[in-house]
Amino acid sequence: INAEYGARSGFPEMAISAAYGGPLFNMVFGLGMSVSYANAVSYPHPLCVSPVTSQTATAFLFLSISLLASLIVVSSTSFVIRKWWGGALVLLYIAATACGLLAEFGILSFNLPGDEPPA
Repeated sequence: INAEYGARSGFPEMAISAAYGGPLFNMVFGLGMSVSYANAVSYPHPLCVSPVTSQTATAFLFLSISLLASLIVVSSTSFVIRKWWGGALVLLYIAATACGLLAEFGILSFNLPGDEPPA
């Protein structure tokens, strides 16, 4: 909303900066804080990062599908987002969430080395 307000007020450079800078700051700050906390809790032992699990593979799969499909659909519709495509992305999000939960509870498994049986 702030980026759109800046663009309509005659500051397109500020709008572009806000569109990129806001999410980038949130990602870097949020990831930095959580990793710093994890390091502080695990000190003096090193922070162990788990290998790829079925949940990670499921998230990557759905992310890849949605980005590739959006690239194809949006470019084929002259870069106009149609209502039906928004609905399709919402359905894809619901499917990704359901598959992520199934992978988390061990029902959906790709038999990856990092997968462990649920406790």
